[in-house]
Amino acid sequence: MHYVSNVQPFTSTEDGISHWVETATCVAVKLEDGVLEYLFCYGTEDLFSLIARPVPFFNNTEKIGTFYNRIEKKQWKQKWSNLKVIVDE
Repeated sequence: MHYVSNVQPFTSTEDGISHWVETATCVAVKLEDGVLEYLFCYGTEDLFSLIARPVPFFNNTEKIGTFYNRIEKKQWKQKWSNLKVIVDE
């Protein structure tokens, strides 16, 4: 993905996932020795509050279009009518 985003290679799984477009999607789960381990790069508030918010990397004039295009293409507002789209300024 670092090729697509035109950035330096990610340093870890967490670093890579933290560059996904929306905070609520920056989530991972793995099974380690029979135990589920969770990674929430930006916490769980946006995920459980139905908030679509760009991660810092995409929250700028140059890249914000990617964020809005994903919401439209995936029809999130139609699927989840309570979804709140928040862009920090």
